[in-house]
Amino acid sequence: MVTFTYIVRVVNGKREQLMKHLKKKGVDSGIHYIPAHLFTFYKRYRAVLPHTRSLYDQIVTLPLYCDMSDQDVDEVISGIKNFFKKNK
Repeated sequence: MVTFTYIVRVVNGKREQLMKHLKKKGVDSGIHYIPAHLFTFYKRYRAVLPHTRSLYDQIVTLPLYCDMSDQDVDEVISGIKNFFKKNK
């Protein structure tokens, strides 16, 4: 199975809410791109990068893989649409 990543940006501090909402609908999501400057290895070089940190706090990785059925895709899309209809 080949997997891909599909990243969306969720503004207004609602990322965690979206992830919980999707989980209740049976859709796994994640946070896969941690900025390099936050890794322990780079701790002694750590810089303040407010834009990088802000974007990191807003991104969510959605499921996307070759074997996804149309129903799986529809569930992801439906879960996201439903969340944003409720959280305008």
